Amino acid sequence: MAVTQGKFTEEQFIKPYKAILEEWAASYDVASYTVQKEAVKKAAA
Repeated sequence: MAVTQGKFTEEQFIKPYKAILEEWAASYDVASYTVQKEAVKKAAA
């Protein structure tokens, strides 16, 4: 089932939107997201 889901995702989501996904990934700042996520955890504690 996982293989079928992976193929579906690739055909229906990744291939048609590849350029948009690559642009988003290139501009995504993992470090900033991680810092923000940790701040939210501390605020909730």
